[in-house]
Amino acid sequence: MYPVVLPLFILKMTNSLAISGLFFTCAMLPQMFLMPLVGVWIEKQSKKTVAVLGLLGLLTLTTIEFIILLLGFKPLIVIGIISALMSLLAATVELATKVLFTEIVSKNQLEKYNGLKSVWDNIATFGAPMLSTVIYGFFGFKFVALLCAMMYLIASLVLS
Repeated sequence: MYPVVLPLFILKMTNSLAISGLFFTCAMLPQMFLMPLVGVWIEKQSKKTVAVLGLLGLLTLTTIEFIILLLGFKPLIVIGIISALMSLLAATVELATKVLFTEIVSKNQLEKYNGLKSVWDNIATFGAPMLSTVIYGFFGFKFVALLCAMMYLIASLVLS
């Protein structure tokens, strides 16, 4: 949800599509440049621990962002730093859980569960942007940040 709503929020703040696009690009650059290194690092770590800590990091960042927005502050640089860290952590969690998935599912059931996972991934890929824009439209960016924080909390509890 967050990567879909963030450019809309920045567009609303700045009234500039160019600034919104540039902001989003800058927020995604750390992920793009650091993921090859993170992938190598994940291979040497406990995938479950990496995923849980990453989810807790995402929970912390979205909670901080929610509080900042709740207080009425909208500093672009702080939102940008938080967004860049969230992008990197989300990609790290995704990679760790993908590797963990292949480690915990037996080879003879991997095809079946990969098919199920693919269906849920496709539903999320299609549904999350649609749902997030509706939620953002009705409730605003603060609510999206709060909702994301709650989902990260639930995900970290379930995974641990």
